[in-house]
Amino acid sequence: MGVYIYFNANPRQINRREWKNAFADAAKIAKAGCLCNIKEREIKGHRYYAGVPSVPEDDDGDVGLTISGELRSGSTMETHYIPQAFGVETPAPSSASMLALYLDEPEQYGQEEPETAHILFNKTQGTAGHIWLLAMACVFCDRFPDATYLGGDITAGQVHRAVRLAEDALGRKLAPPVAYDMERLLPRVRELAHGDESMTARLFLEIYQGLRDDAFNRFAAEHFTESVLYAVFRERAKDESIHAILKGWLLLDLPFRKVARMLVADKKGPRHKPEDFVRAVLNAKLHIEDKSDYDVAHADNGNEEPDDVEMLFARAAAMLFGIRNRAIDRYIPLEQIKEDCAVIFGGRCDVDALFSDAEAALTADKTRQASAEIYRKIDEMAEAQEDYDIVEMKDMFNWTEESAANPNLLDALTEFWSQAYRATDELRARFFDADRDGRIDMLAALGRCSALLPNKTWKKLFANIMDDGKLLRYLVLLGIEWNDRSISEMARVLLYNDALYDEITRRARQ
Repeated sequence: MGVYIYFNANPRQINRREWKNAFADAAKIAKAGCLCNIKEREIKGHRYYAGVPSVPEDDDGDVGLTISGELRSGSTMETHYIPQAFGVETPAPSSASMLALYLDEPEQYGQEEPETAHILFNKTQGTAGHIWLLAMACVFCDRFPDATYLGGDITAGQVHRAVRLAEDALGRKLAPPVAYDMERLLPRVRELAHGDESMTARLFLEIYQGLRDDAFNRFAAEHFTESVLYAVFRERAKDESIHAILKGWLLLDLPFRKVARMLVADKKGPRHKPEDFVRAVLNAKLHIEDKSDYDVAHADNGNEEPDDVEMLFARAAAMLFGIRNRAIDRYIPLEQIKEDCAVIFGGRCDVDALFSDAEAALTADKTRQASAEIYRKIDEMAEAQEDYDIVEMKDMFNWTEESAANPNLLDALTEFWSQAYRATDELRARFFDADRDGRIDMLAALGRCSALLPNKTWKKLFANIMDDGKLLRYLVLLGIEWNDRSISEMARVLLYNDALYDEITRRARQ
C-alpha cells in the first residue's frame, strides 16, 4: 500500500524537441522544490549518503532527472526518473484517446486504451516532494494536453496547487490537465461520443476529475438537460448503491423527487424497496441543515495536501470496518422529503411509518453508533486546533518564532530531544575522545543511516569535524535509531529547522 502519482505519455503524439523544452521547465521546478537525488559519497575511504540537487544528468547515455527526495525537510520517496529525450520527430494522431485511461471500463463506451509510456509510477508516500513532482507532471500536461494522462492518489486541490507552484517557478500561466478542466474537457468528450448527448454526459461525469462545486453544477446544467442526466443516473443506478446515486444526483442540485422516482418507482430503474430508500435518505442526513459531511474513508477532492501512508491506512480501515459518514452536503426539510416520497410511492405504503421505522433501525445500528462517536471526536479535535497555525508535526518544518503552534508539539519535541541526548551519551563520549580520523570514521558511519542531509551540510560537518559544538546536534539526532515514523519526523524537523532546534534545546536546558 502506498501513495502514487501516475503520469503517462504517448510518445507517438509528442514532438521530441517540444518535450525537451518542457523538460527544461520541469528542471526549473525541481530546483524550486529543492528536489534531490541520493548519491553515495566518499571521504578518506569512508562512504556515506547525501542529498544532491536533481539536475539533468547523463546516466549510461540517457540524460534525465532522477528524484528520490527533497532537501527542505529531508523526506525521501521511491526513485522517479524523467527522461530528457522522449517522443518522435513527426508526431501522428492516435485512434485511441488518452481520456480512455480515466475510464474503469472503456470498452463500455466503445473506447480503447492507447499504448503509453509510464513516466511516473513509483510511490511518493505523500512526502513533501509529492506536490513538486506533481507540478513537474503538470508542465508536460500543459504542453501536451492530448498526449498525457495524470492520475493516482491525487486530488483536484493538489493539481490546482501544483499548477500554481509551477506558474510561480516559471513566471507564466499554465492550463490544468484536461481532465481537471471542464471547459476544455467537454468538446473532447463530445467528439468521443460522436455527438450522442447521453453518451457525452456519461463520459464527462466519469472522466472529469476536477472540483464538483457550484461552478461545476452551473456548467452541467448549462450543457446537459435534466432528462439526459436522469437517463445517465438511471443507467448507473443498476450497478451503484442508493447512496452513491443520491449523492451524485443531489450534489448536482437536482430535484429530490426525481431521484426518488428513479430509484423506487421508475420501471426502467432498479426498483429499490421504499424502506431501503428511506433508510438511505435518513442516513444521508438530508433533513439536517448543520452537519459535517467529512468521510474519513475518502480524501476530500478539494484538499491540497496529499495523504501520507498513515492516513492511507486510516482510510482503508474506515472502509473495511464501516466507519463511514454518509452525510450528503445538501439540505432538504424533512416535511418536504416526506411529501415527495408520498407523491412517488405513498400509494404503496405508509410513508410516516417508513420514516419512523428507518429512524429506529438507524438508532439501533451499533456500527453507526460507533461511527458517530468517532466522527464526534474528530470534530472536537478539529475545533480544539482552531486557535493554532500549526497543529501537526509535519508542519513544524515551517515553524518560526512568530508561529502559533500547538504547545503539545513543542513539548513533544523537547522531550524527544532530551531522550535522544541521554540515549547518545556513550556515542558522544567516544566521538569527542577520538582524533580527526576516528571522528571522520564515526560520522561517515552515521551518514549511512536513514537520515537525508544535503551534501553541502556533510561537507561543512567534515570541514568542522573537531568542533564539538557544531557536531553535537548531528551526533544526537543521527545517533539514535530511526525505527518509528514519529521519531524520524521529529528528528528531521530538528535537523532542518535551525530556529526550532535553538528553541527546543533552550527549553531542554531549563
